[in-house]
Amino acid sequence: LDFHAKWCGPCKALNPILDELDKEYDGEIDIYKMDIEDELEVSQQFGVMSVPTLVFIPTEGKPAIQAGAPSKNMLKEIIDEKLLGKEVEKNPVNEFNSIMDKIKGILKNDNKK
Repeated sequence: LDFHAKWCGPCKALNPILDELDKEYDGEIDIYKMDIEDELEVSQQFGVMSVPTLVFIPTEGKPAIQAGAPSKNMLKEIIDEKLLGKEVEKNPVNEFNSIMDKIKGILKNDNKK
């Protein structure tokens, strides 16, 4: 589930990535997009406090919530591991990029305070 808003810059950046992933994982996963202003009650039920917020709901196990706009590589890793139960080969370059994405997200959030 992609909780977003029309006015949200990071949401607009994430939208084409989710469209690409929807095509890449056609038939394996479903991506649903929900505008928080149109689906206020559903957003509240999931405890959405900021946008974008992604909720990953596996067929087995507990849902996971990710606030912010992760990179395509991070999303693929989450989808493969958490939703599809695939063993993901750790590529050092992808791991480095994933760590850098996390650091950039933390720094971006610290600068907003």
